[in-house]
Amino acid sequence: MALLAAVALALAACGGGGDDDARPEPGPRPVETAHKLPKLKRGWDPRVNRRAGIAIGEPPGWTTRNRGTTTILRSPDKLIAVTVTPDRTDDAHDIPLEQFAARTFVALSGFEGELRPSEPRPFKSRYPAVQVQGRGTAADTGVRQRLRVVVMRRDALVTVVAVIAEDARRADKVFSRNAVDAVRTIRTRPVGSVPAG
Repeated sequence: MALLAAVALALAACGGGGDDDARPEPGPRPVETAHKLPKLKRGWDPRVNRRAGIAIGEPPGWTTRNRGTTTILRSPDKLIAVTVTPDRTDDAHDIPLEQFAARTFVALSGFEGELRPSEPRPFKSRYPAVQVQGRGTAADTGVRQRLRVVVMRRDALVTVVAVIAEDARRADKVFSRNAVDAVRTIRTRPVGSVPAG
């Protein structure tokens, strides 16, 4: 699944594209501090991507790897992937969450035909967040995927995009819940910061 490339493309599609001359000069940004992960469920492990400035809880049996500023979690059966990418650019902060989520969904690559997102809905998380959902067929495998894009924003500091892709026919329901619960644990921290303790 080319989910990592898809998210990168989607973020590029969301950012920029405005008239820089018409935009007022941004004020000073607030200082970003580290938000601790919530108390994780038994068997869950904390995972930190220092280059991305994010932390997330990893469900039991899942695997997590960091590729630059993107973090990818995979379920034990490899049928679900969660891709998390932060964006600290001014362009990202200028886009309303609902619009950001819908644009990201439509811009996901590696799927056959046009992707149609649901109406944006609130997503319960530490930060203000919205989600859109839908389905798509992976172009390389023909596997029907359930897709969920969650966009959350911490003040004027960072916008985080999480994409959950799962096999629509075979994904385990417990693992599906784990994926959503993992996204709810996302916390941000200054880029390069070392976890406390």
